[in-house]
Amino acid sequence: MLLLVDEPEVLATTCLILERSGFETAKAAEGRRALELAREARAAGKPFSAALLDLTVKGGLGGGDIIADLRREEPRLPVVACTGYITPGLEKDLLKQGFTALLPKPFTGRTLGRLLASVLAETGD
Repeated sequence: MLLLVDEPEVLATTCLILERSGFETAKAAEGRRALELAREARAAGKPFSAALLDLTVKGGLGGGDIIADLRREEPRLPVVACTGYITPGLEKDLLKQGFTALLPKPFTGRTLGRLLASVLAETGD
């Protein structure tokens, strides 16, 4: 699981939730690093099963900035957008950009787990 979150506390907590759910997690606090991690995992023959990308990253590239590059490299990867800035029509716009689903902040471990299970079931992973 690729995890892009710039807030240290949210990154650590989300990573813990994912690992307790059985996911190996690669963490990035900035979009360029997330793309590097995806390339490294693919080159090692262990591509990620899914990605959770925060849309907005302070001082760097967020999920919205890297989705096109990630999609070119990993067209079938389930990619969940995560944000606390919800506006009307956002989910529809994100789906058009290439995201698989939207996870509004704040979220619980249960909500995250259910969404990932649903997304992975749809892709057959």
